[in-house]
Amino acid sequence: MIQKKEKTPKSKLEPMRVMKYFWRISMQQKWYFWTIFFCRVLTVILATSVPLYYKQIIDIIGTYTWWAKWAFVDQLLGVLVIAMMIEITSQLTWRVIEYCIVQLQPNSMRRIYQECFEYLHKHSYGFFTDNFVWSLVKKVNKLVFSYEWFTDAILFNLMWPIISLLLVIPIIYTENIQLWIIFTVRLVVYCAMQYRLQKRKLPSEIFASEERSRLTWALSDSIGNNFTISSFGAYRYENSRFKKSVLEVVAATKVSRKKSNIIHAINWTSMVVVHMGLLYSTIIFWGQDLITIWTIVLLQMYTFRIFDQLFNIWNTFKRIYQMISESAEMIDILHTPHAIKDTSTKELKLTAGRIEIKDMTFGYKKPKPLFKDFSLSIKAWEKVAFVGHSGSGKTSLVRLLFRFFDIQKGEILFDGQNIAHVTQESLRQSISLVPQEPLLFHRSIKENIAYGKPDASDEEILHASKLAHCHEFVKDLESGYDTLVWERWVKLSGWQRQRIAIARAMLENKHILVLDEATSSLDSESEHFIQQAMHKVLENKTAIVVAHRLSTVMEMDRIVVMDNGRIIEQGTHEELLQKEDGQYKKLRSLQWGSFLWE
Repeated sequence: MIQKKEKTPKSKLEPMRVMKYFWRISMQQKWYFWTIFFCRVLTVILATSVPLYYKQIIDIIGTYTWWAKWAFVDQLLGVLVIAMMIEITSQLTWRVIEYCIVQLQPNSMRRIYQECFEYLHKHSYGFFTDNFVWSLVKKVNKLVFSYEWFTDAILFNLMWPIISLLLVIPIIYTENIQLWIIFTVRLVVYCAMQYRLQKRKLPSEIFASEERSRLTWALSDSIGNNFTISSFGAYRYENSRFKKSVLEVVAATKVSRKKSNIIHAINWTSMVVVHMGLLYSTIIFWGQDLITIWTIVLLQMYTFRIFDQLFNIWNTFKRIYQMISESAEMIDILHTPHAIKDTSTKELKLTAGRIEIKDMTFGYKKPKPLFKDFSLSIKAWEKVAFVGHSGSGKTSLVRLLFRFFDIQKGEILFDGQNIAHVTQESLRQSISLVPQEPLLFHRSIKENIAYGKPDASDEEILHASKLAHCHEFVKDLESGYDTLVWERWVKLSGWQRQRIAIARAMLENKHILVLDEATSSLDSESEHFIQQAMHKVLENKTAIVVAHRLSTVMEMDRIVVMDNGRIIEQGTHEELLQKEDGQYKKLRSLQWGSFLWE
């Protein structure tokens, strides 16, 4: 019997992934990172050595005799000069650290932004349908700013107590070996106990962070659908849903905070016990003449400083765990393989626009495929319309032509080139698409029209705009073509957005043009104007038109009627109407009857 390999728990994977990612980003600027590291070590060494010179000053004063006063003064001044040089060196070292950290962090944060941007955009269409846009944006920002805080915590908050301990322990050893044993054992027990406590607390921090992210999704989803909520009068229902999400966050936060309070109490108590125990030991040793009073003072200076830092170090760990949990969400996405990958660096070269689909099988995560052994050939410059009931596979076919999904079997060829063996970018740059719901950028109307051809001249943009009947409303706007399209296009109606999308496709002038319900948002008059313009645009192009309104497809070279991923009829408008029990004729009768009723 084959045993399955046990998976590493997610709570253990996330810290490792985050740490490795931050380390890789930091190592892209090795010189700055290691300069900061070694300068930080130097500042700790300098800071740790200062009390030794203060002890030396106290020892000199303690052995003072009046007949050698000036000799003692010379010794004191010599020690003071050394202490001053240490302070000056420390300050100069800090200036180097500040310069390097200014170089390291902003450049690393820029790299994280760029990596996230590039990796996210390479995810498939299906990935973005499964994730909230604003949630992804927030995850990117969390990762970026977590890196900044994380490096600060490691290089500044954690290095001081760790290096100090490595320096102080040998110093105590030289003073008294018994005291060194007591100090080291109690410190190791204290740190081990704190590590265990913090480690047990990490899952609750991660869970609380996940709950906060879910609350953000809920808030974004609700605010983004304010119009729908208002139109349904569903405020109370949405409010109750949101209250439930808030209560879940509160509950998770309480659990995390309670654990923090318990750890804080244990931390403080154990620190007091260790510190008092050390003080008791030093007093006993002094009573036995094993150490001097100045050794007690030195040890207390180190102990107060180290334990003060150790107390803060657990707060730092708390913040680090929070950063890890928040960063882990984006790190998981960066470790999620892209569903659609380029298998070759070859670029698609279109010369005519011939499309062939051979024995294609495809399904959306379902046992039953949507398309099975589906075949279709579209000649260059042919205008083909796809019609049929909703769910028949028309839009899915368009998505497969763009390779938004990979097919399970068969091949799709453009001018004899398998689209699975060319780069996705070259494929999509060869096709113009006017979708049913056009998406516009928060940029000017001019930039949106010229998006497929950024180097287009003003004359070309204006010509395409007039063909798509955009110019009629754009010229009346206060800023004309420089008018900004605001968030979610609230300043443009559906038909205005549709015309801009059509103008964009006209300006691209690609070999293949796909219209997916491109006139669905237009009134009859606008649709008539657009159809007239499209006749000019479709010349010398292969056109694929997906439509529910059959009035838009009557003049196509071929009409393909689809049902459940199959072609059940195809032919010209006149040929299909001659079929007595044909599906197209039934659809035509239903729509024509609706038109007469209206």
